Amino acid sequence: VTGVYQRASDNVFLANGVAANNGGGLPIGAQGVRWDTGTIEAHYTYSPKLFFLTRYELARITRQSVAGFAPSDLGDADVITVGYRYYPFMHSRAGLAWHQEFATELTKHTSDTGLDQRTSSYFMGFDFAF
Repeated sequence: VTGVYQRASDNVFLANGVAANNGGGLPIGAQGVRWDTGTIEAHYTYSPKLFFLTRYELARITRQSVAGFAPSDLGDADVITVGYRYYPFMHSRAGLAWHQEFATELTKHTSDTGLDQRTSSYFMGFDFAF
């Protein structure tokens, strides 16, 4: 099991989509966005050729771009991913990996109506190395 925590922020001009040489174009209450993110990932190795993974990721907006304009949790995201990687053959000179993942994400207040929005994605890929 591995985990990562990050804190990040954007400049007030970038966060509000205003050119840096246009200070008067900032809305009242404009501020730089700040968010915290975290990831926890676990692997289970069934055999040297097959392992399973699961991942939980979250992003929490701790400061919106305009104070008091949007809900404090606008854009918060939670993502859950499950997948596996299978190596049909591995040799000292070449190998092939088959990787598949399914992820589902929930974001707060991002739909047209202001409700939460859920999206899902599927990934499949091959990795050939020699």
